[in-house]
Amino acid sequence: MPIPTSRRTPSVRVLATLVCLGLSACGGTLAQRVDAAMSGCISLRNPDFVSGRGATALDRALPASLAKAMDRIAYMRTFTLMEAIASSASDQVTLVCALEIASRLRHQEVALLLTQYSTHPDAAVAASAKRLLTGQDPIPGVVREPLPMPAQ
Repeated sequence: MPIPTSRRTPSVRVLATLVCLGLSACGGTLAQRVDAAMSGCISLRNPDFVSGRGATALDRALPASLAKAMDRIAYMRTFTLMEAIASSASDQVTLVCALEIASRLRHQEVALLLTQYSTHPDAAVAASAKRLLTGQDPIPGVVREPLPMPAQ
């Protein structure tokens, strides 16, 4: 039998309020944080893709706030979401941003995804995936050739 509202102790209500406030102070839901990171990445990288410089889009450094936001969502749940976004991406910039956010998690699954996209038919996507792959943990049994250093 449920306890009538009037009989609940104030401490339970206070505790519930504090939990809700604590959760909301963490920056929203994971989906909201992923959406913000994707939006920030796309707005930063899109001009390079539109102008035909997609293969060098990762040369532009992320703003510190965006890099920090991406690092804060480096979870397997985010990776699963980024994998789904990458597989259904309608353009190269969305695909590369999904790969870039996924690459913040150092994990074999991420390395396998990046390896898969490193042979993508679009040169900009392939170059980006190869570049992001260099920051991943090695995949057992796979030997990677070093990438050439970008021209300065």
